[in-house]
Amino acid sequence: VNSRTSYLVLIQDSTELRSSGGFIDTLAYFTLTNSHLASSHYFSTSSLPAWQKLTRSSEPNFPSFAKEISQLFTQTTSLPVDYVVALNLSTFQKILEYTGALSLPEISDPVSSQNLVSSYLNHLSNTGSKNPFISSLAAALSSRIHSLPTSTQIEIAYYLLSQFQARQMFITPISVPWDGSLAPPSCAYSPCSSDFLIPIENHIGFNKSSAYITRSATLTKELTDNQIESEYQLTLTNTSSSSAWPAGSVKNYFQLFLPPDSSIDSVNMEHSVSQRPGFNVISLLMDIPPGQTSNLNVRY
Repeated sequence: VNSRTSYLVLIQDSTELRSSGGFIDTLAYFTLTNSHLASSHYFSTSSLPAWQKLTRSSEPNFPSFAKEISQLFTQTTSLPVDYVVALNLSTFQKILEYTGALSLPEISDPVSSQNLVSSYLNHLSNTGSKNPFISSLAAALSSRIHSLPTSTQIEIAYYLLSQFQARQMFITPISVPWDGSLAPPSCAYSPCSSDFLIPIENHIGFNKSSAYITRSATLTKELTDNQIESEYQLTLTNTSSSSAWPAGSVKNYFQLFLPPDSSIDSVNMEHSVSQRPGFNVISLLMDIPPGQTSNLNVRY
């Protein structure tokens, strides 16, 4: 209120996974004056110099990632950034349930929550280009939301809050980061051992095969007098039947963040183990051809 604020929104392509939610395809830049929208601009990451380094980042700590992105954006465009927000296609998919199907100039059939991903992948197959599908979708959603009844807008606001809570969206002020950080859970009392497991996936191929992955996981624990023995099993299946772009093999850089005092007993794949503040990290590569399944088993 009584101020001017700028927001840089990272619209991420979750058919090509990254630690923050997906490949950064489009940037939406909004300015608000006295709480009212003053201007909006959309940028393709392909049009911004030196952007490839960040679109392939595997940094899971959003505040530090957002600060790096905002600095690069301001250097490139001379536009100031007060807040960085990240959301992905799965969030758009749910919002389409509230707005109804939208017509986009790039495709013949309206885009709905049921056909969003398939429409996007078909667009890629037919044109060989991501743009301007996602930026057109973002602009159309923004326009439609403004025309909805207040009650529906409130429902969308509640849904977006749930997305922040579920870590499907992030927001951070550039001056003082406060949300989306990767930090070990704190203990409620002392002495205490905080037990947690954080799996993170980064797609490092040049296709959209994350859209074809189905995943299931189990975590079993056995408590003894002096330790917790854990077994984590992850099954990834590439449901694609084609090796042609945008489908094909899944090239997955997988990381498992564990408590710093954990001891790794066994991993059934070639891997490395490293430490970062507050974490013990297992890192490995998974290459899953179309129609194939990969099973990861970690004991610690």
